[in-house]
Amino acid sequence: MPKLRATNLFEKIVGFIEKYFPDKFISNIDSKLELTGIPLSASEYTAIMLIILIIATPFALFLNIIAGLIVPVAIIGVMIFLVPSFIRSRRITEIEKSLPDVFHEMALTLRAGVAIEGAMDDIATADYGPISEEYRKALLEIRRGRPIEKAFIGLERRVGSAELKRAVSMLVSGIKRGASLSDVLEAISMDIRETRRIERERAATTMMQAMFILVASAVAAPAAIGIITSITKLFSAIGEVVYPVSEISKILLVYCGIQGFMSGLLIGVIRYGKPQRGLGYAIPIALAAIVIYTGVRIGFTKFLGI
Repeated sequence: MPKLRATNLFEKIVGFIEKYFPDKFISNIDSKLELTGIPLSASEYTAIMLIILIIATPFALFLNIIAGLIVPVAIIGVMIFLVPSFIRSRRITEIEKSLPDVFHEMALTLRAGVAIEGAMDDIATADYGPISEEYRKALLEIRRGRPIEKAFIGLERRVGSAELKRAVSMLVSGIKRGASLSDVLEAISMDIRETRRIERERAATTMMQAMFILVASAVAAPAAIGIITSITKLFSAIGEVVYPVSEISKILLVYCGIQGFMSGLLIGVIRYGKPQRGLGYAIPIALAAIVIYTGVRIGFTKFLGI
């Protein structure tokens, strides 16, 4: 019975979203979810975020009544757009890692005398992760009468990878010109491997810059801010200067989280040339900055005997 009630409540929230939320918003979220491979509609996904908001709000009320309402709303609002982007970025990365092997295997299969549909079927049934799933969709389209070139273009658009887009462009050009597809696929595979090598070199040369940003944002800056906050509290306690220490502490806590998150995006730009690739760093750095700031502030306050 509780499970049934929970299901009915969820369906009512979904119905409310479909009825009152703007169509443009729903369409935007739907397109993001489709690119990530999340098996949810925009209404279902937004309903889950709203339920998380309802649960999280009481835990945030310790800040104060206004912040306790604004902070969860802001976080969920950001999550609605950032979570699909983060998952999509991870999915694209996983697909791009498998591309050299995928195209190399297709080239070998074509050289063995198998048609391109057969080569695609080999990839679709192999364990290459998300790209195998996309190949299955493309094969289904081809078997329903869609031209191979358009099926590959549709595959590339669903994934949203710049690297795959370049590869598909080369492949489609080869198909239209009647070139040897095995040679084209092998050339694509080699091109992607060379790009990988350059990216690894770039990541290696920017490691020190990224480590500096990581240490400064996750450890040094939050610790320094925590110590300064404790000293400010000491001055207020001895009556030298009266500061609104509680409000300042909350503001600095939010600041540490924001600067940690932005630093993670900056690492993505430095190492990969894409801020979205930094989302994997941004969230852990933000959490680490908040924890270290809080720990240092509390620990140093006790050390000062306040």
